[in-house]
Amino acid sequence: MIYRCCVAVHKTAHNTPYADGGLCRPGEADWSAIAARCKDVAQYGLENYCLAMDGMVFRIGAPPKAQQSALKSTLWNSHYSHWGYTVLDVCDLFGYGVWVSQPLKMSESEAVGKEGVRLWLQNASKTLKGDFGVLTDSLYALNLVDTPKEERVNHMFSIGPRTLARLKFLAFDASTTIPDDIRKQALQALFTTRYVGKLRAVVENRNRQFRCWAIVGGGTVFRSKLFRKKGVGKYAPLPEHVVAAVSFFLNRRLAMVKPLRAPMWRPSALLWRGESPAADFKCFYPDFGSGKEMVNKSVLQMQIQRVASQYGYKSKRSKNDADDESATDVDNWSELDGIETVEKNGMIFSNVGKSKAIQLNPRQLKLLEGGERSKKPFRDASAELEKAELSKRRRKKKSE
Repeated sequence: MIYRCCVAVHKTAHNTPYADGGLCRPGEADWSAIAARCKDVAQYGLENYCLAMDGMVFRIGAPPKAQQSALKSTLWNSHYSHWGYTVLDVCDLFGYGVWVSQPLKMSESEAVGKEGVRLWLQNASKTLKGDFGVLTDSLYALNLVDTPKEERVNHMFSIGPRTLARLKFLAFDASTTIPDDIRKQALQALFTTRYVGKLRAVVENRNRQFRCWAIVGGGTVFRSKLFRKKGVGKYAPLPEHVVAAVSFFLNRRLAMVKPLRAPMWRPSALLWRGESPAADFKCFYPDFGSGKEMVNKSVLQMQIQRVASQYGYKSKRSKNDADDESATDVDNWSELDGIETVEKNGMIFSNVGKSKAIQLNPRQLKLLEGGERSKKPFRDASAELEKAELSKRRRKKKSE
């Protein structure tokens, strides 16, 4: 019954148009509607940006030891340190899903090229004649250095924690050896990544909603014999069935019940340490004197690392510095929309709707700390049961 329902929902989801919450990739009319809905939501040169993209991991059980070395390059996720498929999720600036990938045996950065995501977005940009843009974290390279300008996608990304720490050093360090123009460029990059983070927080929150479904939730392992030589079985639901069904139901719920953002939502004022950007500020990443276009994270990161090292930057982490964001993943901007998520041991936990702290009993604490319950041998358990039954009979007989 579960399998047949999954297959039916999978077929329905892929046959339902985007406007009704389905998984069909948007057509030309849909793209125009998306662009119109998100027009002028953002400021500072990002007025035509209408999509946010991020990835998540669909966790699975470990394959047999004999297959692990062969599958580690495709199914092992080094960030979360567990086995799983990668799922790409694309939504508009209000959290409504535009497209979700099938579970993929590759990383997020590889999926952009191998799954045709870059080509798909390039075609969408041509359809809208460039009046279109995508927001991501720093893992995605939608434009390469050798990509012709007429084929590039309008792409803006937020910066990772280590690069952010170097930028803060260049912008605010008390050293007089850092030139003023380098400080201004570092502050420009900091304002840009903060504003991009405010906009793309919606896809992080959508992924949190996605993980609220236990079968793809934080830490839950999808229980299926995926690595059997004979296959998973005739009536076993597959990961693609699960992802399609959850995405379809989530889209319908967000569209009909409660969207992630209100139609009149706009980003809050852009500030960094209490200061506003210049009146003519536009979001972009400067080249820091390299003369190269900062088309993706790799180019930008290498240049910032070179410049920071030139002026004596040394990597360090401080647990006590409350203003230092270098120890946190700034690519996770979920808290900006008032939704708190916690990541621990590769699992995502949400505190939404919890009015008080949860108290764990001693057994739960022991399991959380990795301890194992002591298991009595069957012989001892049987002897205890027999002893209890015998005592019960004696008390009954005595009362008679």
